[in-house]
Amino acid sequence: MLTTVDGVAGEVIALENWEIPIERAAQVVAAFATDKQKYLRALALVQDAAHRYRIDVVASQYVRLFRESHGHQRQFGSRGRCGALGRVAGQVRRLPA
Repeated sequence: MLTTVDGVAGEVIALENWEIPIERAAQVVAAFATDKQKYLRALALVQDAAHRYRIDVVASQYVRLFRESHGHQRQFGSRGRCGALGRVAGQVRRLPA
């Protein structure tokens, strides 16, 4: 989640037996608080890491994947249709597979 092409936007602290290692977490926080270059390197990567979680970016990725998969027939039953029904203007209609 924090990894970018250029590195990690912060630092990942591994759990120890499903618990947060308090001393390790304190060391990480202290390192960012006292090492300005470490902090600035991580800060420079935050925008790129956060960008992938914007709803418009996520939605456009889903749309792109849908469009790329459109036309690739998937087999759902004997006629290659999923049999889904949709309601259009109050009428029930079979949706295309």
